[in-house]
Amino acid sequence: MYCVPWSLRKILLWIKQNYNDPDIFITENGFSVEGEDSMKGESALQDKVRIQFLQEYLKEALKAINQDGVKLKGYFYWSLMDNFEWSDGYRSRFGLYRVEFNDPERPRVAKNSAKAYKEIILNNGFC
Repeated sequence: MYCVPWSLRKILLWIKQNYNDPDIFITENGFSVEGEDSMKGESALQDKVRIQFLQEYLKEALKAINQDGVKLKGYFYWSLMDNFEWSDGYRSRFGLYRVEFNDPERPRVAKNSAKAYKEIILNNGFC
């Protein structure tokens, strides 16, 4: 998985300049962590790389809004919960909530990235 946060700002500005400055909604932006599938317990919930991904991409989105005048109206992280990915099945884990697929009850537990994203939303940005 590649992580190139500056590319988000670049594409948002390109859309503004080439499509008559439209309102923009990002409907999917997420990050899968390699090997997270096999992690257990607390290590499966720490997901520091996903937190960094969220912070860096959202900072670039804010730069696009505040410095470039992009009309970014909404941002939706992909995905709320670990889910089935067409090419990888249940191996890729994009979720802010971990789903235990081997448990028939499929319990869901908030990863640290869910808590970090919650704080960003509560503060309407970064403190």
